[in-house]
Amino acid sequence: MADSNSNDDLSGIEQMLRQLLGDEAAERMLEQMRQSGLDPQAITGGMNLPKDPTQIQHLIQSVTQLFSGSSEALDWDMVSQIAIQTSSTKPDPAPTAAQAARARDALSIADLWLDSVTVLTPGKANRHAWSRAEWIRQTLPTWKVMCMPVATHAADAMTDALSQQLGRMGLDQAEGSFAIPGLGISGALGKMNPADMVRRMSGSVFAMQIGQAIGTLAGQALGSTDVGLPLSDDSLTALVVSNVYDFGTDLGIGADAVLQYLAVREAASARLYNAAPWLRSYLLRAISKYSAQIQIDFDHIEQAVRDLDSMDPAHIQEAMSSGMLSPTSSEAQEQAKKEVETILAVVEGWVEEVTAKACSAYLPAAAPLQEMMRRRRSQGGPAEQVLAQLMGLELRPKRVRDAAKLWRVLGDKVGQAERDKYWSHPDVMPTAEELDNPDSFLEGRQEAAEADAQVDAELEALLDGTLGYAKGLDAGDESAGQQQIKESQDEDSADSGDSDDPNE
Repeated sequence: MADSNSNDDLSGIEQMLRQLLGDEAAERMLEQMRQSGLDPQAITGGMNLPKDPTQIQHLIQSVTQLFSGSSEALDWDMVSQIAIQTSSTKPDPAPTAAQAARARDALSIADLWLDSVTVLTPGKANRHAWSRAEWIRQTLPTWKVMCMPVATHAADAMTDALSQQLGRMGLDQAEGSFAIPGLGISGALGKMNPADMVRRMSGSVFAMQIGQAIGTLAGQALGSTDVGLPLSDDSLTALVVSNVYDFGTDLGIGADAVLQYLAVREAASARLYNAAPWLRSYLLRAISKYSAQIQIDFDHIEQAVRDLDSMDPAHIQEAMSSGMLSPTSSEAQEQAKKEVETILAVVEGWVEEVTAKACSAYLPAAAPLQEMMRRRRSQGGPAEQVLAQLMGLELRPKRVRDAAKLWRVLGDKVGQAERDKYWSHPDVMPTAEELDNPDSFLEGRQEAAEADAQVDAELEALLDGTLGYAKGLDAGDESAGQQQIKESQDEDSADSGDSDDPNE
């Protein structure tokens, strides 16, 4: 029987085990854990098991789904559920009709202000006010594109390492089933191949990490493009109303001013992705390219798994959180990472610059709000730290100030129309090297253009026969190249004449 001193947490784990394994097997497992020196209560604490019976039942359903669901590297239904649960740790009411109307009005005004500072045109009027849960639902498809490759690598690595650990622990495969000596487990667990179980377990732990990160980010996100990524359809603009009002709470700035400033930022980002239709797919391809090149450190994982005291999912999660799945670096991966972070910085820099110009005549608080956004970007948050750990990707690039300065200098020198032409094609977008010295960007481009024009002119002259002679040569003179060809031909003739073979 269970320990009479069990608290609510232990009762919760007993309930979960009984429903998963049956009464007899659950009792045997708990007894074996105690005899082995494992404290079920401590394990429960590591798992942060809920006390509420309804939440316990939901957890049981999730675990059951783990052992009976798809063997894909990442269960996105689980990611969504965990993200929404994480974001609901504080109230997440749907925007009221009045709040939604104010948000849509602010986005409409933002487009009017932006018309005077950029020639890029907005998309169709598709303006929304979201709750945090709605932000999760709308952005999840994009997160899937970004996270799926590394999740697949991680699941493969965990499956290989933990399968070996199962053998060392005496948990072997018997007639295709998962046989734990002394427990006689049957049902879903008993019929499962160990490799499948390990893959689902590692995928579920990874889903928990991603879900928690997205859910935490949902508690901070201000709009659909808040982190520089086009996280939703590029034809819409949206504000996460509760987060927008929370953002301005401690600033001493009126809520309407904060709302309007953030609406301009959101509208500027959406306008950019709409006017440069190649940009969204270009950025997401760059992220996919980076993710596909991530190489998981299998030796690190195997050593970490070998050091685990048990197969407790809480221990596995702790190992993953400590960097067991941190991707190893390669030259190609670092180059892909640099490309992604440069694109994000250039996008964010343009958004910051046009937002500042659009708001300068209407919002006295624009400058402190911009500085607040910069501090927020530099500090990041727990969600971004998790994503950086799991993917190695910096979602709030550090070079935004350089990019913003480049766009500002360019606009001052050539005007907004010429400035915005640099979004016409990825080949003309500012590069990482050009961010090093924003003041000389235009001069460097002009020098490159002049050099290209000279090469084109000389090639055209060569093709039409009007290319002049090299310096120091006159008509009839042989160039150095012609002399070398002639000397080579003379040597070949001499070699042929010296042959003694009568048959030649």
